[in-house]
Amino acid sequence: MILLPILCIWYMNSHHAFDKYGAIDVFWGQPKSIDSIPHRSYSNINLTGNDKVDNVQLDNAQLQIRNFIKSQDTTSGVCFIFNSTSKYGALVKALDICRIENANAYVSYNNYIYVTNITRDVIDEIRARKGLCGGGLGSPVIVVKSDEQIEKEIKERIWLIVDMSKTFIVSVILYFIMMLLTVKRSLLP
Repeated sequence: MILLPILCIWYMNSHHAFDKYGAIDVFWGQPKSIDSIPHRSYSNINLTGNDKVDNVQLDNAQLQIRNFIKSQDTTSGVCFIFNSTSKYGALVKALDICRIENANAYVSYNNYIYVTNITRDVIDEIRARKGLCGGGLGSPVIVVKSDEQIEKEIKERIWLIVDMSKTFIVSVILYFIMMLLTVKRSLLP
């Protein structure tokens, strides 16, 4: 009986029940000119393909992004620079950082990703010009979370918790039934 929970956990672990998977929806357009990029004081983050150096650079960029988002600074930003030896993992990590830190705007241009903070006025202006992605700024990648998107993410997290509890509830119920039957059997003469 004592080994049953351990075997259950081992079984679920071997069937990847605890693995987390995720994806980021990205529309990868190109602005028509550099003038489409918001003018800010950008800190350049050069990603060279050297894993150790890139990880330090990405950690530094994450701190910078976190700081200017917290302080609601709209005058500075971070520019990720990718060269021919940069690794795909660095691109994914840069986009992950934008997602983790809730950067409300990031734009790609050639081998660059510009991350900045924009005000609600600019967001409304972008929405007025043919939507977030497209015509208005020359097809940049601008990700802005609306109230509906935030509500949707909260609902998705709640459903994730419900789904996870469904996964474990059957195991827990079966365990308690087995315990009950064992106790009942030992009490009967």
